[in-house]
Amino acid sequence: MEAIKSMSSGDLKEFDPNSKKPRRGNKKVDDEEQVQQEGLPQTYVDIPLPSTAGLAPKSWVEDDKNTGQERDYTYAELLKRIYDLLNIKGDTERVGIDPPEVGRIGSRKIGWTNFAANCNQISRKTKHVQAFVLTELGTDGSIGADGKLVIRGRYGSKQLENLLRKYILEYVMCKSCKQVNTELQKENRLTFVVCNSCGSRTSVQSIRGGYQVQKKRVAT
Repeated sequence: MEAIKSMSSGDLKEFDPNSKKPRRGNKKVDDEEQVQQEGLPQTYVDIPLPSTAGLAPKSWVEDDKNTGQERDYTYAELLKRIYDLLNIKGDTERVGIDPPEVGRIGSRKIGWTNFAANCNQISRKTKHVQAFVLTELGTDGSIGADGKLVIRGRYGSKQLENLLRKYILEYVMCKSCKQVNTELQKENRLTFVVCNSCGSRTSVQSIRGGYQVQKKRVAT
Protein backbone atom coordinates (compact mmCIF):
# COMPACT_ATOMS: atom_id res chain seq x y z
CA MET A 1 0.00 0.00 0.00
CA GLU A 2 2.82 2.39 0.87
CA ALA A 3 4.38 1.74 -2.54
CA ILE A 4 1.13 2.55 -4.27
CA LYS A 5 0.66 5.72 -2.24
CA SER A 6 4.18 6.87 -3.00
CA MET A 7 3.49 6.77 -6.74
CA SER A 8 2.45 10.15 -8.07
CA SER A 9 -0.26 10.65 -10.63
CA GLY A 10 2.39 11.51 -13.22
CA ASP A 11 3.86 8.05 -12.93
CA LEU A 12 0.62 6.44 -14.11
CA LYS A 13 -0.40 6.64 -17.75
CA GLU A 14 -4.02 7.22 -18.48
CA PHE A 15 -5.58 4.21 -20.21
CA ASP A 16 -6.82 4.99 -23.70
CA PRO A 17 -9.01 2.22 -25.20
CA ASN A 18 -8.49 3.64 -28.72
CA SER A 19 -4.72 3.57 -28.58
CA LYS A 20 -2.97 0.99 -30.78
CA LYS A 21 -0.66 -1.62 -29.43
CA PRO A 22 2.95 -0.69 -30.13
CA ARG A 23 4.45 -2.80 -32.94
CA ARG A 24 7.38 -5.00 -32.21
CA GLY A 25 10.45 -4.85 -34.33
CA ASN A 26 10.60 -7.13 -37.40
CA LYS A 27 13.06 -9.84 -36.42
CA LYS A 28 13.31 -11.08 -40.01
CA VAL A 29 14.45 -7.66 -41.22
CA ASP A 30 16.99 -7.48 -38.39
CA ASP A 31 18.34 -10.91 -39.32
CA GLU A 32 18.69 -9.93 -42.98
CA GLU A 33 20.55 -6.76 -42.02
CA GLN A 34 22.87 -8.79 -39.82
CA VAL A 35 23.49 -11.24 -42.67
CA GLN A 36 24.35 -8.41 -45.04
CA GLN A 37 26.66 -6.78 -42.51
CA GLU A 38 28.53 -10.02 -41.81
CA GLY A 39 28.71 -10.95 -45.49
CA LEU A 40 26.96 -14.32 -45.05
CA PRO A 41 24.94 -15.98 -47.86
CA GLN A 42 21.24 -15.24 -47.51
CA THR A 43 20.00 -18.47 -49.12
CA TYR A 44 21.40 -21.77 -50.33
CA VAL A 45 21.48 -20.29 -53.84
CA ASP A 46 24.30 -17.98 -52.75
CA ILE A 47 26.43 -20.85 -51.41
CA PRO A 48 29.28 -21.54 -53.86
CA LEU A 49 29.31 -25.08 -55.31
CA PRO A 50 32.48 -27.07 -55.95
CA SER A 51 33.73 -27.15 -59.52
CA THR A 52 33.11 -30.30 -61.57
CA ALA A 53 35.09 -29.16 -64.61
CA GLY A 54 37.89 -31.65 -64.04
CA LEU A 55 35.63 -34.70 -63.66
CA ALA A 56 35.11 -37.07 -66.56
CA PRO A 57 31.55 -37.89 -67.66
CA LYS A 58 30.01 -40.64 -65.51
CA SER A 59 33.11 -40.78 -63.30
CA TRP A 60 30.77 -41.41 -60.37
CA VAL A 61 30.04 -44.95 -61.62
CA GLU A 62 33.67 -46.06 -61.26
CA ASP A 63 34.63 -48.23 -58.28
CA ASP A 64 37.86 -48.07 -56.32
CA LYS A 65 40.68 -49.10 -58.68
CA ASN A 66 42.70 -50.73 -55.90
CA THR A 67 40.02 -52.80 -54.18
CA GLY A 68 37.38 -53.02 -56.90
CA GLN A 69 34.76 -52.16 -54.29
CA GLU A 70 32.33 -49.28 -54.22
CA ARG A 71 34.06 -46.25 -52.76
CA ASP A 72 33.03 -43.11 -50.93
CA TYR A 73 32.31 -40.34 -53.40
CA THR A 74 33.37 -36.76 -53.00
CA TYR A 75 30.82 -33.96 -52.91
CA ALA A 76 31.97 -32.81 -56.35
CA GLU A 77 31.41 -36.32 -57.77
CA LEU A 78 27.91 -36.51 -56.29
CA LEU A 79 27.19 -33.11 -57.77
CA LYS A 80 28.51 -34.32 -61.12
CA ARG A 81 26.16 -37.29 -60.91
CA ILE A 82 23.20 -34.95 -60.45
CA TYR A 83 24.33 -32.88 -63.42
CA ASP A 84 24.69 -36.01 -65.57
CA LEU A 85 21.22 -37.24 -64.64
CA LEU A 86 19.71 -33.82 -65.31
CA ASN A 87 21.36 -33.75 -68.71
CA ILE A 88 20.01 -37.22 -69.44
CA LYS A 89 16.47 -36.18 -68.55
CA GLY A 90 16.83 -32.87 -70.33
CA ASP A 91 18.00 -34.55 -73.52
CA THR A 92 15.52 -37.40 -73.37
CA GLU A 93 15.15 -38.79 -76.82
CA ARG A 94 11.73 -38.77 -78.35
CA VAL A 95 11.11 -41.90 -80.32
CA GLY A 96 10.47 -40.79 -83.87
CA ILE A 97 8.20 -43.54 -85.14
CA ASP A 98 6.06 -43.49 -88.21
CA PRO A 99 2.45 -44.52 -87.56
CA PRO A 100 1.67 -48.09 -88.59
CA GLU A 101 0.44 -48.35 -92.14
CA VAL A 102 -2.36 -50.89 -92.40
CA GLY A 103 -4.01 -52.38 -95.44
CA ARG A 104 -6.66 -55.05 -95.78
CA ILE A 105 -5.83 -58.46 -97.15
CA GLY A 106 -9.11 -60.07 -98.10
CA SER A 107 -11.89 -59.89 -95.55
CA ARG A 108 -10.18 -61.60 -92.60
CA LYS A 109 -6.61 -60.30 -92.54
CA ILE A 110 -4.69 -57.04 -92.46
CA GLY A 111 -1.14 -56.21 -93.45
CA TRP A 112 1.16 -54.00 -91.37
CA THR A 113 3.15 -52.77 -94.34
CA ASN A 114 5.85 -50.71 -92.56
CA PHE A 115 6.29 -53.18 -89.70
CA ALA A 116 9.99 -53.81 -90.38
CA ALA A 117 10.66 -50.06 -90.54
CA ASN A 118 8.89 -49.50 -87.21
CA CYS A 119 10.97 -52.23 -85.57
CA ASN A 120 14.14 -50.69 -86.96
CA GLN A 121 13.15 -47.28 -85.54
CA ILE A 122 13.02 -48.71 -82.01
CA SER A 123 16.06 -51.00 -82.54
CA ARG A 124 14.23 -54.22 -81.80
CA LYS A 125 14.06 -57.52 -83.66
CA THR A 126 10.95 -58.10 -85.72
CA LYS A 127 10.39 -61.54 -84.18
CA HIS A 128 10.23 -60.09 -80.66
CA VAL A 129 7.83 -57.29 -81.60
CA GLN A 130 5.74 -59.75 -83.61
CA ALA A 131 5.42 -62.09 -80.63
CA PHE A 132 4.31 -59.19 -78.42
CA VAL A 133 1.73 -57.89 -80.89
CA LEU A 134 0.21 -61.28 -81.62
CA THR A 135 0.08 -62.19 -77.93
CA GLU A 136 -1.64 -58.91 -77.06
CA LEU A 137 -4.16 -59.31 -79.88
CA GLY A 138 -4.72 -62.99 -79.20
CA THR A 139 -4.36 -63.96 -82.84
CA ASP A 140 -1.82 -65.41 -85.26
CA GLY A 141 0.20 -63.93 -88.07
CA SER A 142 3.43 -64.11 -90.04
CA ILE A 143 6.10 -61.86 -91.53
CA GLY A 144 6.40 -61.86 -95.30
CA ALA A 145 9.53 -61.57 -97.40
CA ASP A 146 8.94 -57.83 -97.81
CA GLY A 147 8.85 -57.28 -94.02
CA LYS A 148 5.09 -56.92 -93.89
CA LEU A 149 3.36 -58.39 -90.85
CA VAL A 150 0.18 -60.20 -91.85
CA ILE A 151 -2.29 -60.46 -88.96
CA ARG A 152 -5.45 -62.50 -88.86
CA GLY A 153 -8.32 -60.22 -87.92
CA ARG A 154 -9.40 -56.66 -88.61
CA TYR A 155 -7.40 -54.03 -86.73
CA GLY A 156 -6.89 -50.34 -87.36
CA SER A 157 -3.74 -48.24 -87.43
CA LYS A 158 -4.58 -46.55 -84.13
CA GLN A 159 -4.92 -49.88 -82.33
CA LEU A 160 -1.54 -51.06 -83.61
CA GLU A 161 0.02 -47.72 -82.69
CA ASN A 162 -1.19 -48.11 -79.10
CA LEU A 163 0.34 -51.59 -78.99
CA LEU A 164 3.62 -50.20 -80.28
CA ARG A 165 3.61 -47.55 -77.55
CA LYS A 166 2.96 -50.21 -74.93
CA TYR A 167 5.84 -52.27 -76.28
CA ILE A 168 8.16 -49.25 -76.05
CA LEU A 169 7.18 -48.61 -72.42
CA GLU A 170 7.82 -52.22 -71.45
CA TYR A 171 10.76 -53.29 -73.62
CA VAL A 172 12.50 -50.14 -74.91
CA MET A 173 12.33 -47.17 -72.53
CA CYS A 174 14.64 -47.15 -69.52
CA LYS A 175 12.72 -47.10 -66.24
CA SER A 176 15.38 -44.94 -64.57
CA CYS A 177 16.26 -42.15 -67.00
CA LYS A 178 13.43 -42.55 -69.56
CA GLN A 179 15.93 -42.88 -72.40
CA VAL A 180 15.34 -45.19 -75.35
CA ASN A 181 19.01 -45.90 -76.01
CA THR A 182 18.65 -49.44 -74.67
CA GLU A 183 19.07 -53.03 -75.72
CA LEU A 184 17.57 -56.36 -74.73
CA GLN A 185 19.81 -58.99 -73.17
CA LYS A 186 18.92 -62.55 -72.20
CA GLU A 187 20.62 -64.26 -69.31
CA ASN A 188 19.59 -67.53 -67.62
CA ARG A 189 16.12 -67.44 -69.18
CA LEU A 190 15.63 -63.87 -68.00
CA THR A 191 15.30 -60.82 -70.21
CA PHE A 192 16.81 -57.48 -69.22
CA VAL A 193 16.53 -53.96 -70.62
CA VAL A 194 20.06 -52.54 -70.41
CA CYS A 195 20.36 -48.77 -70.73
CA ASN A 196 23.37 -47.43 -72.63
CA SER A 197 22.83 -43.95 -71.18
CA CYS A 198 22.67 -44.42 -67.40
CA GLY A 199 23.84 -48.05 -67.14
CA SER A 200 20.75 -49.35 -65.35
CA ARG A 201 19.59 -52.93 -65.82
CA THR A 202 15.93 -53.87 -65.42
CA SER A 203 14.36 -57.29 -65.76
CA VAL A 204 11.26 -57.52 -67.93
CA GLN A 205 8.70 -60.22 -68.49
CA SER A 206 9.53 -62.64 -71.25
CA ILE A 207 7.11 -63.08 -74.12
CA ARG A 208 5.98 -66.67 -74.37
CA GLY A 209 5.23 -66.43 -78.06
CA GLY A 210 2.40 -65.51 -80.33
CA TYR A 211 -1.02 -67.01 -80.35
CA GLN A 212 -1.07 -70.58 -81.53
CA VAL A 213 -4.05 -71.97 -83.39
CA GLN A 214 -4.93 -75.39 -82.04
CA LYS A 215 -6.14 -77.78 -84.71
CA LYS A 216 -8.38 -80.67 -83.78
CA ARG A 217 -7.21 -84.06 -84.89
CA VAL A 218 -9.69 -86.04 -86.90
CA ALA A 219 -9.85 -89.70 -85.95
CA THR A 220 -9.20 -92.08 -88.83
